[in-house]
Amino acid sequence: MKKLFTPILLIFICNLSLAQNGDEIFVQNISGTDYVIHKFTTTGTNSFTPPSGVTEVDVLVIGGGGAGIENLSFSGAGGSGGGAGGYVFKTNFNITSLPSPINVVVGAGGVKRANPNGTGVSNSGGDSNFGTITALGGGGASMNSQNGNIQALDGGSGGGSRDLANAGSGLQPSQPFPSDGLGNDGGNSPSAALGTGAGGGGGAGSAGADGGGPSNGFGGNGGAGVQNNIDGTNSFYAGGGGGGGSQNRAIGLGGSGVGGNGANSSTPATDGLPNTGGGGGGGNDSQVAGNGGSGIAIVRYRLSDVNDFVFTSDGDWDVNTNWANNTLPTNGANVVIAANPQLTADKTVGNIEVSTGVTVNINSGFNLNVEGDISHLGNFTGDGEVIMNSSAAQAISGGGSFENLRIDNSITVDVNDPTDIFGILYVDQGTLNTNNNLTLKCSFPVTQFAQFGTVSGMVSGDVTVEQCFPARRAFRLVSSSVTTSTNIKANWQEGATGYLSNPNPGFGTHITGVEPG
Repeated sequence: MKKLFTPILLIFICNLSLAQNGDEIFVQNISGTDYVIHKFTTTGTNSFTPPSGVTEVDVLVIGGGGAGIENLSFSGAGGSGGGAGGYVFKTNFNITSLPSPINVVVGAGGVKRANPNGTGVSNSGGDSNFGTITALGGGGASMNSQNGNIQALDGGSGGGSRDLANAGSGLQPSQPFPSDGLGNDGGNSPSAALGTGAGGGGGAGSAGADGGGPSNGFGGNGGAGVQNNIDGTNSFYAGGGGGGGSQNRAIGLGGSGVGGNGANSSTPATDGLPNTGGGGGGGNDSQVAGNGGSGIAIVRYRLSDVNDFVFTSDGDWDVNTNWANNTLPTNGANVVIAANPQLTADKTVGNIEVSTGVTVNINSGFNLNVEGDISHLGNFTGDGEVIMNSSAAQAISGGGSFENLRIDNSITVDVNDPTDIFGILYVDQGTLNTNNNLTLKCSFPVTQFAQFGTVSGMVSGDVTVEQCFPARRAFRLVSSSVTTSTNIKANWQEGATGYLSNPNPGFGTHITGVEPG
């Protein structure tokens, strides 16, 4: 039987903003000290707002890794590996002179390319930034001195090369304070000859190795990365990409397991690992190269430095031992929620920051009143309500979810990142600017639908509304609570072209009557 329906998506109407305070926020004990850790892993521009009391942070910034290159010019020869992104680690970095929120950029990895195709197109990684700290993107690899590809590209660490073309230089160490750090040059290979292997990209810990000569055409290993325990994982970052080997000769290995491996005729190249700044592996005349791994920015500060109130242990909101320093927050104070609280009474806070994966459960009949902004990477659940009530503009950022949300703001509330509602949304006054980021959810098995309650204010921007119906053949009287400018075929049937059509992702209404079968 044809699947009848899973979610219908309807639309209301504007702009997209970017993540605030990181993609992951958590508390971690490292060597006896409790740290609050913010990890920025999504490429692009983000922001970080330090909590009250924090004047210094430890910060690790890694640029995007450079990509490797594929050989299309010489039978059996390998292509070079990409350079790692620049590595910068600062402890006790003073942030008092930086504007708040602090600008944070995560650089993308470089995109693999072929030789001579793509001549003049950069395959370097993107720079990453935290305020005034810059970690340069890794240099892209080059193939040889022919076909216009004369030199590998410079970067945080330099790209590898072949045929005595100049390898890329590691520029990161020469950057002036506070953007200094680690980076090294790429590797090379001997003069062109049939079967020559290619050089590896430079890494934060060492230069890329040279590839083998005509009688031993192995790919050079990527330069080593550097290990860092800023978030308690003791991970490696910024390893160079390995060079490609000729024919079936040995491949160059990516530095420290985070740079991509090179290719030979029977082994494909691999990408640099995401969020490590690893360089991409070099290709071969029969294998494409690897892309560079994206960068990362990680910020931490001591929990004891935070003047805002921090919830650190699962349990009742009103139990003082569940809060840092055994101190309950005062009415209207800024709070950081790093564990799972239960609200059994009305509460009022200023700004509230909810860490990754945390669930704030609000019992029926009670409200969490928010007078500031919500930076939210978890879930507000329970039959109670989160109420945005201020006479100043407010914002919801981070991409978490709500059960019941009430807008009682006399000016505006902006939804800056994709946000889900599973219960009821009320707009009592003011303007809710969705910025096209709001979804009213449903789920299987069908127990409830998210919906609008009373709207006495105004909603501006698109809202995605899901409706779920059990998969059984039955007559459905379906109407929308909103108007839409698109037709039934596009909006309710995903543009299906016939009763056998099942567009991706396979949702939508099946309407019978034409060519029944």
